[in-house]
Amino acid sequence: MRRWIIYGIERVENGELLYVGQTIQTLEQRYEQHIIDGGSKISKHITENGGGGQFVIKELHTVYTVQDAWEWERHLIMELDPPHNTKHKTSEEIEAARKLNRTNFFTARARWSKKK
Repeated sequence: MRRWIIYGIERVENGELLYVGQTIQTLEQRYEQHIIDGGSKISKHITENGGGGQFVIKELHTVYTVQDAWEWERHLIMELDPPHNTKHKTSEEIEAARKLNRTNFFTARARWSKKK
């Protein structure tokens, strides 16, 4: 059964929650992506403030459907208001992100199928 982890990125020294996200990867894999990404707000913050060792990724909640993942991520962003979340704060943004993710998934799957 597939599972989605809703996670938070915190500053080690004071436990300040900076970002909430969701992933189907391990937390270690997702954190590494944030560190090497370079383009996102949280990635820049990590790089500019001492690097990956100054921050920690923690599981906040686990769900077993993509719909629940979107709802829990939105709920926790709205409730905890982490400063580095710039997306998914309204229902309209959630729906737009869902459509984009579905489009990206089908596009990637089609490309992968052609390579086989």
